[in-house]
Amino acid sequence: MYPSLITPFEFFMGVYGLLLGIRLAELLLKSGRLIRARTLPPKKIGLLTPTLSALVFLQIVTSQIDA
Repeated sequence: MYPSLITPFEFFMGVYGLLLGIRLAELLLKSGRLIRARTLPPKKIGLLTPTLSALVFLQIVTSQIDA
């Protein structure tokens, strides 16, 4: 038998980091679409939507740093 090259914990943390990265990319793509869509028809997104987006971005980044 060959020894395991990767432990279950290392595998879990790799998958967790990958999921956080995908979630971060999705958040940035949706935020970009929201900003571009705001210029086409006159929509008001207010102050709370960009603030919430920034807070979610910071939460994902800090989770990824802690992982």
